[in-house]
Amino acid sequence: MMETMDYADIGGWWLPKSKAPMEIDVVGITLDGKIKAFEVKRQRRRYNEQQMKEKVETMRSRLFKGREVDYGCLSLEDM
Repeated sequence: MMETMDYADIGGWWLPKSKAPMEIDVVGITLDGKIKAFEVKRQRRRYNEQQMKEKVETMRSRLFKGREVDYGCLSLEDM
């Protein structure tokens, strides 16, 4: 993602002291302001889209109120 030079900021996100693990591996804000969030898994089959959707909604409500967040999975296949 950094090599594309399409992102203004890249990092991770987590919610400390939550009942369930709330962590998103990679969150990027593109130069045109779009927000993208990714879970990173060695094997894509271990990705749980429903769980990711819940994490993204929590993050969005706390950090990116009212903004759309695109999300997905990155795996070894994407390297």
